[in-house]
Amino acid sequence: MDEHCRITVVGERRKADLAVPAGAPIVSYAHTLARLCEQDEADIMPAAWTLGTATGSAFAPEWSLSELGITDGQVLYLRDAAADELDDPVVEDVAVRVAEASQGGLDRRWDVRSRTYTLMALALGWLVATLFVLAVGQRSGTGLLLALSPAAGLALPVLAWVAMERHWSVPAGLRMTLALCAVPALALGAWSVVSAYGVRGLGLEGVMTRTGLAVAAVAVGALLGAFFASVAAPSVTTSATLFTTVLAVVPCLGLASLRADAVQAACVVAVVAFALLTVVPTAVTATVAYAWRRVSMRVQEEPRDDEVAHAVRAATVLLASWTATLCLVLTGTLVVMAASTSLYANAAAGLLGLAVLLRAGSARLVAEVVPHMLAGAAGLFTLLVTAPERFGMANWAGAAGSVLLAVVLLAYGFRRMMRRPDLPTMARPRWLAGFGSVLAGGSVALAVATFGAFGAMVGLGQHI
Repeated sequence: MDEHCRITVVGERRKADLAVPAGAPIVSYAHTLARLCEQDEADIMPAAWTLGTATGSAFAPEWSLSELGITDGQVLYLRDAAADELDDPVVEDVAVRVAEASQGGLDRRWDVRSRTYTLMALALGWLVATLFVLAVGQRSGTGLLLALSPAAGLALPVLAWVAMERHWSVPAGLRMTLALCAVPALALGAWSVVSAYGVRGLGLEGVMTRTGLAVAAVAVGALLGAFFASVAAPSVTTSATLFTTVLAVVPCLGLASLRADAVQAACVVAVVAFALLTVVPTAVTATVAYAWRRVSMRVQEEPRDDEVAHAVRAATVLLASWTATLCLVLTGTLVVMAASTSLYANAAAGLLGLAVLLRAGSARLVAEVVPHMLAGAAGLFTLLVTAPERFGMANWAGAAGSVLLAVVLLAYGFRRMMRRPDLPTMARPRWLAGFGSVLAGGSVALAVATFGAFGAMVGLGQHI
């Protein structure tokens, strides 16, 4: 039996691939490893060399690799176990630490600037809420809404643009908020046009349903507002809003032209949302780079010392926002598909739910994984609870299956928690990504089938 463990030892200058005794304490050969890797030695305080992982703490020198669960092929790093022994103790005042920890937006002083910003934000919210009440309740007729919505949707971006061009003392965040208010204003204005004239008045009878026309009009109005906002206040947020509305307009117009019902629309939107999830990281990078170029050309501001850090934060926030939005859309559409009476929609919900869960495993951030998990779980849970009755099974079959699945997941979770933390993590199988793509491709075919494509093909084949 081979009692040696083959590892890669990485030092500050060199690394070495070698076999060490698996059952011997690390301290018995650590200094030999340090010499091989040409580690610097201090004259006053000799180093107490040991090994450790890239992210974990240093191993105890008296332990062996076999006791630590280290296997062949692992990469370990030379660590000095006595590196911090001569550090002076750190004594901090509790009151000072509390004051430092509390510094942020919540403890901002209520000064003149804060009152002014709050008043302007309240005014903008009041205006948008008034337009929304007019659109929903029609309390003052459509004439007032038709006049107010375009006026607000054009005046606010113009005001933000003038403030930027003339270098008024208006902060970038407030300019961006002013410009973005054009999105709901023009969207509600488009809604008011449909409410005032209807399908027949606009000459679209037989082309679109009233609901489809309203959705398409709102999407186009939001697109116009986002375009004006991106011109008036260039930033990452306005650029992301513009790209989002562009991607929303295309399926909205297509579904309205096809006169799709709720289930058909849910299938198409779910497939599009999943496809967009696969390109979100690339889209975030392109959006941040595009916005940064526009801001540098249009806005004359003092350069920051942490431009790279600010760009990374903006990209992270945008990644989390887009992922959460798309997963929220997926959650709603998968629930509609799973609860419908269409077998094609049920099958598409199952495939997409599994594909979303498989994709969650390839994400890196918690802000990405959690929305994926919630969206996939919501669709599969609805399908598991509602589908058995439609297939003539007992009423309790769905609930029993859900409980059984929960027990299995809990058992697997406990097994993972009881696993030794120093053991190497298992690599994710590569075939899972390909399998998720296959499931997504199957859902595309099933989404097309909800429009009667399979029946049309069968009928065409019978007449040939």
